[in-house]
Amino acid sequence: MTPDKELQLILDLKSHKKHALQLCISLYYKYVSYIVENIIGKSLSKEDKEEAVADVFISLWRHTDHINPEQYQTLKPYLGSIARNISKNALREFRTENHLSFDESIIIHAPEQLLDSVILQELADTLKNVLSLLSEEERICFIKYYYYRKTIRSISEETGIGESSIKSKLYRGRKKLRDLLKERGIDYENYEDIL
Repeated sequence: MTPDKELQLILDLKSHKKHALQLCISLYYKYVSYIVENIIGKSLSKEDKEEAVADVFISLWRHTDHINPEQYQTLKPYLGSIARNISKNALREFRTENHLSFDESIIIHAPEQLLDSVILQELADTLKNVLSLLSEEERICFIKYYYYRKTIRSISEETGIGESSIKSKLYRGRKKLRDLLKERGIDYENYEDIL
């Protein structure tokens, strides 16, 4: 779907046009189902998983006012965040009802992979987009420190930026990234080891 059509879809959703919800379901049903399946796995019945998928689209419809068209180029991250939260809540309710501890539930019911290459690619695309919104110096420090694993001292020597200034830029950059990812529907707490 082109960015213009995606923007129109978001605007139509915000205007509560029913055809927009139907189009959203037809476009993203498999994507949402995939996330729900990967998180819930065999823990719940097929019907419970179908209900979770339906709940994602119901939640989208009820909370369209939270979608900022200027922040979302695609609905995928937003829907992915809703799907992950609803799936986790469904598992939490299941564990409570069946008196299983988190560890017992993971051992008995864990799917082989919670996040696969599709979800990781979505995260990578979103991170690239969000990194471009940092200042040039923040971005340079961030990439050298987190991607190239350079020390603060070596970054300082390469860039001429003072070490305390680099630390400050990394701190502010992490905060900005967390906020920007959250605005785009990415639950950054699930990826704290990356940030």
